[in-house]
Amino acid sequence: MFIERRGSSSLIRQLTVNDVATPQETLLDNVENLNFTYGVDTNEDGALDNWVAAGSIGISKVVAVRAALTARPVQINPDQKMISPRTLVSNVTLRNLC
Repeated sequence: MFIERRGSSSLIRQLTVNDVATPQETLLDNVENLNFTYGVDTNEDGALDNWVAAGSIGISKVVAVRAALTARPVQINPDQKMISPRTLVSNVTLRNLC
């Protein structure tokens, strides 16, 4: 879940147990984007055939998940005019599916 706070975005976590929400916890500040895509096996051969968005999965079997997180580092050096965002991409193969 993203929360917008005074011009900066934060990635937060809030657990719900037995319909009771716990307090929000900030996991990461300055988040610009968090995107999940899904690796699907469209021909049932057990191999990943394509990466698709959640709304495009259809009846295909999901065999992997790709998470891409983009965040902007905090500028601590006043001599630098611009700091580029950093992107971390991680692919996870679902156990026993590939």
